[in-house]
Amino acid sequence: MKGLAILGVAGTLLAMAFFAYRENDRTHAVLRDLARVERDIGRTRESLAMLEAEWAFLNRPERLRDLAAMTWEQLRLEPMRPSAFGRISEVPYADELPDPVGADMTGGVLLAGERP
Repeated sequence: MKGLAILGVAGTLLAMAFFAYRENDRTHAVLRDLARVERDIGRTRESLAMLEAEWAFLNRPERLRDLAAMTWEQLRLEPMRPSAFGRISEVPYADELPDPVGADMTGGVLLAGERP
């Protein structure tokens, strides 16, 4: 009986050691993945900072003004002025909009090539 108890304790001890080893291995794998993800996040943040700096550099007002002047013949870009913007009170709302042309739908739908 004493031998059976020792064998049971030894088996339990081996099972617990195997479980502890497996959990330790899983923990190390997760920590490696976490370190990789953190490195990727760091690289992505660096790339984002570089892209934001490039964007700010490319959108300098004097550079955009020079580009507009160089492409005047093709694009006819005008400098922005406060008068180019409207007021919010000038925006029509849905109930203030006029009816679209042909809003009377009682006559049916015309097919391509048909005349009313």
